[in-house]
Amino acid sequence: QKRAWIVVPRRELLSQASAHLVKWGVPHGIINADTQESRAYKIHVVSKDTLIRRYDRIKNWPDLLIFDEAHLYLDRQIEIISHLPDYSKIIGMTATPERLDGRGLSEVYGSLVTGPSIPALTQAGYLSPLRYFSPPLDGLSDLHVRGTDYDEEELEALLQRRKIYGELVGHYEKYGRGKAALIFCRSVKSAYQTAERFRDKGF
Repeated sequence: QKRAWIVVPRRELLSQASAHLVKWGVPHGIINADTQESRAYKIHVVSKDTLIRRYDRIKNWPDLLIFDEAHLYLDRQIEIISHLPDYSKIIGMTATPERLDGRGLSEVYGSLVTGPSIPALTQAGYLSPLRYFSPPLDGLSDLHVRGTDYDEEELEALLQRRKIYGELVGHYEKYGRGKAALIFCRSVKSAYQTAERFRDKGF
């Protein structure tokens, strides 16, 4: 039976990955600051930070190593891979196969395999169905791009000029009044301003 590791970059993802394996009845161990590799399990969920401190203590390297959130910690992935034996296979999983700094994942991965589409996942019940409302926004093509995102200050100024923030409360009153709402803002500054607009209208 082959050995497999799921390497995760953060503590909360460690427990999340373990919970999914438990849900599907997959016996597994955990390698983190408090635990170590166990011969009782062929599958382990592994903390990235713990792994890079224990290269010399690994007794059984995996046949398959899966990097979760593979768009993050790319240099660390390269470092970890350099310690693997030749027989190990590598898979990277991510919902965001594009890095903010513009570096390509092809430094590590030879091909991209796309998963199900958002409509397919929604139809299967994995995502909530949604209706999307958005005011027209002219001027995006004139903004500078830094990495893979628009320049934050230029985008903020555009949203202010187009009065997008000002229409937000009205949109909530029209489409979501009385319902719970999460509002994703472009910056910390706009989050405070948005909260203030809602409070001014009694929300």
